[in-house]
Amino acid sequence: MTQSTTDLPKFIDDDPQQIVSELITAYQNKSGKTVYPGQVERLLIDLIAYRESVTRAAFNDAGRQNLVAFARAPMLDYLGELVGVARLPAQPARCKVQFSFMPDRKQQVIIPAQTQVAGRSDFRFQTVAQQVVAPEASSVVLDVVAQLPGQAGNGYQPGEISQLVDDLGVKVTVANVDVSAGGADAEDDERLRQRIRLAPESFSVAGSAAAYRHHALRANQSIVDVAVVSASSQSVGVPPADQVPPGEVRLYPLVADGLPSDAILKAVNDTCSADRVRPLTDKVSVLKPVEFSYQVVAMLKLYPGVDAQQTKQRAKDALLAYQKQQQAQLGQDIVPSQLIAVLSVPGVYQVDLRQPTAIQQVPAHGWAHCVNGADGISVDQKEQANG
Repeated sequence: MTQSTTDLPKFIDDDPQQIVSELITAYQNKSGKTVYPGQVERLLIDLIAYRESVTRAAFNDAGRQNLVAFARAPMLDYLGELVGVARLPAQPARCKVQFSFMPDRKQQVIIPAQTQVAGRSDFRFQTVAQQVVAPEASSVVLDVVAQLPGQAGNGYQPGEISQLVDDLGVKVTVANVDVSAGGADAEDDERLRQRIRLAPESFSVAGSAAAYRHHALRANQSIVDVAVVSASSQSVGVPPADQVPPGEVRLYPLVADGLPSDAILKAVNDTCSADRVRPLTDKVSVLKPVEFSYQVVAMLKLYPGVDAQQTKQRAKDALLAYQKQQQAQLGQDIVPSQLIAVLSVPGVYQVDLRQPTAIQQVPAHGWAHCVNGADGISVDQKEQANG
């Protein structure tokens, strides 16, 4: 939960006007003189009051750095140490690259660890481990990792990583066979704050849902939400084929750009299946959330005299902001009335929402995904309202 500025705790009063009033009163009591605006004494009092208010504000800020809700780096990191939580460092992107050889090759080829391949803008990846390729093998698929951590290595489509930087002594072509993913920048303060608050749940040895959520979030900082589903928590009326058997815990991580890659799923599984994390009787399964795709198609009827293009753009911006918030969480129902409210920006008289037409309930492990963004928004140019 983000605290508003009105919730800021004050350890000492730092109101400048109050400080000025106190200094004037103290001076008048000591000197027996009345202080008027414009006097040299008043100017000196204002100067002293300014420095005093700045100092008191600094005291208050220092005090807030002891509270998880308001702390910033590096104090937030020190608070995390108290509950065993450390900021996640930047992570490199990963993918698989196929090395293909000429069919008439007679000798084996050694692909050393850290053999470099590159994609657009000469962004480089390197192999994780050494691989010996037998003469009869025409190709081999290897795991590669970005040389530089961060999000820059994400999103290389199959075939875009196609440059072999290091010479292997034989003719070889390279191409990635899947989309590079898993790269993430260093964890920001808000996400670290969320994990610090969840950390006490991990002290339980009973495998609570919040404990699994805490451990899943620390697997990779690109994870923005996690659904934890067990036999006791699954929705009523789930088809038998989809029911979670007793003793199994299913985790559904969601990343910032949508569904997780296999590398993210593996990272979550490794983290949450560790002996010091998973209760002995639990079987942990990590799966991709179920995608619930929908489109938004709407016609906007405007008031007379408004700028149609500007109003349409405001409506599209509002819709995209709503989608960004909705798609960063799991289990968000698709509600037509909410979409109508979002599109009803100033200048819009009526919203004719054509898709979706009915509420679509999304389970806890489901991801509501609008596939057409704001492209389905149009303006009725023929008819305008009179008010």
